[in-house]
Amino acid sequence: MSESNNPTNNQAIFFYKRSPVTWALTHISLCCFTLSLFLTTFFTSENEISGFWVLVIGWLGVLVFQFSWLANPLNLLAILLLPQKPKIALLLSFFALTLASQTFYFSEIPSGLTPKIIYIKEFGLGFYLWYFSQICFFLTMLSGVQNSGIKKRGKTSFFYQEFITKN
Repeated sequence: MSESNNPTNNQAIFFYKRSPVTWALTHISLCCFTLSLFLTTFFTSENEISGFWVLVIGWLGVLVFQFSWLANPLNLLAILLLPQKPKIALLLSFFALTLASQTFYFSEIPSGLTPKIIYIKEFGLGFYLWYFSQICFFLTMLSGVQNSGIKKRGKTSFFYQEFITKN
């Protein structure tokens, strides 16, 4: 049986698209993430830092052991894996949320090659929207896994059976 005709794959994609909770959480997450790019993420001792700047430059944080930015590509990978491997997608999303939580420990931002350090005074609305989008995305993955209806050992999930009886 080819990959596209695999009924388990088709069911996972179908129920992901059809679940109203998953649909709502996905859109809330995407809206919050998009808005966070245009708003101030950090208020520092020198200036305000926008979410778009953090998205573009944030990968450099790995060099100074700030791994929060990695939540973004992990969530992108989770989106791609959800139809085929929903439990791995959920695990990746959980790791992404855990990495995003590391941001609360930030107190300073390196300023390139100079030894000067920029201190974070407070988080902006952009940061809180980004973090909320991470929470919503994890809940999206959780809902997507529950609604995927993937059969294991001859049994179907409770959520899959409930969906079938209602529709």
